[in-house]
Amino acid sequence: MRSTILTLLVLSTGLAHAQTDTTRSSTADSLNLTAINNLIFTADQLEAQESEQTFSGLLQSNQDVFMRSAGFNFSAARYRVRGMDGKNFAIMLNGVPMNDPELGFGIWANWGGLNDITRYPETGVGISQNEYAFGGVQGYTNMDLRATSKRPGTRFSYSLSNRTYRNRAMLTHNTGMMDNGLAVSASVSGRWAEEGYIEGTSYSNMSYFLSLEKRLNDEQSIGLIGLGSPSLRGRSSLNTIEAFELRDDNYYNPYWGYQQGEKRNSRMRYSHKPIVMAWHEIQLNDDSKLKSTAYTQFGEYYQTRLDWVDANDPRPDYYRNLPSYLEFINEPDGIDALENAWANDVSFYQLDWDAFYQANYKNLHTVANADGTGEDFQGYRSKYIVEEAHSDPFLLGLNLNYQQELGETKHLVVGLNANMYTSDNYRELNDLLGGEYWLDINRFADGVLPTDQGAQNNLDQPNGIITYGERYGYNYEMHRRNLDLFAQYSEKLPKLDYYLGLSLNAQSFWRDGKFRNELFEDNSKGESERLGFTTGGVKAGATYKITGRHFISANVGLMSRAPLIRNSFLSPRTRNSVVPDLTTEKIASFDLNYQIRFPRFKARVTGYSATIKDQVSIFTFYSDGSNDLINLVTNGIDHSYNGLEIGFEANATSTLTLTGAIGHGQFLYTARPEVTRVIDETDTQEPTELAYMENFRVGRTPQSAINIGFNYRDPKFWFAGMDLNYFANSWIDPISTRRTESSVDGLITDDPQWDRILEQTQLDNAATLNLFAGKSWRFDYKYYLLVTVNVSNVLDKQDYITGGYEQGRPTAANLDLFDNKYAYMFGRTYFAMVRISF
Repeated sequence: MRSTILTLLVLSTGLAHAQTDTTRSSTADSLNLTAINNLIFTADQLEAQESEQTFSGLLQSNQDVFMRSAGFNFSAARYRVRGMDGKNFAIMLNGVPMNDPELGFGIWANWGGLNDITRYPETGVGISQNEYAFGGVQGYTNMDLRATSKRPGTRFSYSLSNRTYRNRAMLTHNTGMMDNGLAVSASVSGRWAEEGYIEGTSYSNMSYFLSLEKRLNDEQSIGLIGLGSPSLRGRSSLNTIEAFELRDDNYYNPYWGYQQGEKRNSRMRYSHKPIVMAWHEIQLNDDSKLKSTAYTQFGEYYQTRLDWVDANDPRPDYYRNLPSYLEFINEPDGIDALENAWANDVSFYQLDWDAFYQANYKNLHTVANADGTGEDFQGYRSKYIVEEAHSDPFLLGLNLNYQQELGETKHLVVGLNANMYTSDNYRELNDLLGGEYWLDINRFADGVLPTDQGAQNNLDQPNGIITYGERYGYNYEMHRRNLDLFAQYSEKLPKLDYYLGLSLNAQSFWRDGKFRNELFEDNSKGESERLGFTTGGVKAGATYKITGRHFISANVGLMSRAPLIRNSFLSPRTRNSVVPDLTTEKIASFDLNYQIRFPRFKARVTGYSATIKDQVSIFTFYSDGSNDLINLVTNGIDHSYNGLEIGFEANATSTLTLTGAIGHGQFLYTARPEVTRVIDETDTQEPTELAYMENFRVGRTPQSAINIGFNYRDPKFWFAGMDLNYFANSWIDPISTRRTESSVDGLITDDPQWDRILEQTQLDNAATLNLFAGKSWRFDYKYYLLVTVNVSNVLDKQDYITGGYEQGRPTAANLDLFDNKYAYMFGRTYFAMVRISF
């Protein structure tokens, strides 16, 4: 239907700010390089990262006065603590580091739904004292999972919501230490929705947790912990302003469509990565103890999406389906009909699943030399399928933590963490959509080889006939071996506390290809070179006790860090090629804090400064003009993070509490990174350019956020409150390829397109209001009943953009076709819960 409408048609802006490199104009007269191809930015990695590494868990669980006030209220705007992403924040379960070995950040979804278990972690902000690991420049959190750490009793709750899920039920039981020396903690949770706040987004999750602890004697205990959170959820899309306006819906989601009258989402995400730990703790003597933990993580993670060949692009928001494309090709007569289709034809503005089936039913095709057998194979070859992109992890490790009291005031901690990690990465066929098979050929490679018939994805099975559940396209493993050592010495004096910490890390990682790709016959199957890095860090901090109520503290840290595995290989799906000029990241951080602690007033004021240098990123582009995939490598990315945090809590009366939080920073790119484009199908490297990004803003977070809260607690056991929030200085993160000389080749500085290409988009500011209330009852001095209601964004503000990305098309002529893509904050939402505990 969509292709018919487009054929007939052809036949018959957010607030922008010109944020540019301060010395860019000095090179204006020398811009003479060839303009780059028309590129489309592939955003799957960005969208996955945004959804997985949410900091709401950190924000809501912290007892720090700033974090407690900011809490849930800042997370709605995708606020990032001190502007940094999650790889700078260390997450530990029972003292074991759990940041993802490939992605760097902690994935809260791995234990999502286990709120009763993870509710009260120990958390530090920024460089800080930490008895479990060296920690991150952004901070750390450790969740104690021992059975004896949980308050004895039983708790059941049921919740209703209109956010990502509609229903939640949780049951938790903790025995405490029983007379037989055994303690048990168990919890199960379910969250589900046929459809969440955004249309087409289903949600299904069942979480489980079991912790056993056995006291062997007064000096020793052992324990076993198991947890997991299998989930399957439908994803939503970031879109251009044009697509949102065509549908008159800021939550338009092109990922779903009707199949025989039922909604079906093409982008489903499944995750189940269970974690198992066995630990032993022994009190060696009065002054020392040792805790040993063996741990493993395994499971399955995949995302589905449509794949197609010899067929029209099925995506409703594909740029050629938009009126801006008709304007670009000078066919204005068809715009009215196209806009009418966007407004009224659901088979046009959503996926047309029935059309996919019809296309596959009719495609009888014969394959010569099928599977490399020399025989022909005839059948209905699918033009459209659903694929699963897998990254299935396996982690095995040992964590040791030794603590020694050196007298009454001195304390020493030494830790070791050694682990081995493998991820199994492959594409698997999920649904043939009525066809009989899929042919495993890389059609992006047309014209690269003499045959002009595409390229074999696996020469060991040429012309592969792929059916349900089989691997195809790519198949490789990533391996890492890692050793962390850290030591921390601390001392508490009458007026001064201080600590000193050291760390050492040694790791190596490599790719192991399982398919022999025809494009890279000698560089795809088998192991790549092993990349090895040795890094370390030093940190120190001190707290001066002015009085028992006033404290001044400072923390400083210097460290280096190996590049992420995901940013170290040019195209791991196809070959072993390594990103050129890889080096370690260099990090420096300092903060100065003033804290007040009175019974009725608490406050913290912090000034901080941090730099992270020599970062590398890699993204994949699609060249619409040349039909090439292009790997964009950006080396030498430097960031600075400078800012102020203020948090306070004041008891105005015995029943009324006033809280507040202010986070204000300036997060900048501070260097001109090098940009290299590598054509994926040929491994051809184009000349390296400089990206003029110095003084651009780091995006993906408000750089200013304010919260003021009022909380009334009545002596008759009911409470109510409100939070006012304000967010400002949010920017779309700049993509390097739009800030090179070739991106403005042929333009003069006075040309309006010059600034349109180079400028960085600043998002509008916003204010929101949240309300909450609750009431508790006690029965028979044993049973407690709690009812709470939270309403977020009470004023139903639906025009606040919380994030997005640049598509990266840098040519002036085609800029309107590839505008930024955005996501909006949810409108008015609620969360209501009833809980009984005894």
